[in-house]
Amino acid sequence: MSLLKIKSIHILTLITLSSCLSGQNSQESIEYQNLKRIDGTRISADTLKNKILVVNFWATWCKPCLNEIPDLNQLVLDNKDKDNILFLAIATSERDHPARLSDFFKKVPFLFEHLAPESGVVFYPEVEELRYPTTLIYDASGTLQKKFVGTLTKKELKKIRNCF
Repeated sequence: MSLLKIKSIHILTLITLSSCLSGQNSQESIEYQNLKRIDGTRISADTLKNKILVVNFWATWCKPCLNEIPDLNQLVLDNKDKDNILFLAIATSERDHPARLSDFFKKVPFLFEHLAPESGVVFYPEVEELRYPTTLIYDASGTLQKKFVGTLTKKELKKIRNCF
């Protein structure tokens, strides 16, 4: 694929994402930095750059969070062939330490990349005030495009799907 075609696809993706989520743009941007997964491995800042980021804050004890996991998994599966999207989940509750999450995932698969709780402040500086579940959508330039608080509705999930 030619470089011009790749750039055109990338620009079209940004335009589509921007128009799909317009009206809710907060102009908040993230500062890219290395992130830690719950298994201790790292995701480099360079891996995050130029990617659409779907970031979900959740907890194992949160019923609305658990209810949306199948829909979030489907969102990942629907976009598995797109390398410009990263799906990240962060369980920031003190009760959801890595060992507990590993046990939880044996029973309930959750297909997002799971980040350590300290990574949460990169995306949500006031993480102590967070309501579960919260899903944030960042465009490829790192600008927050949409914030969903509460369980994603079918209508919201469809809107998100149409933007990728």
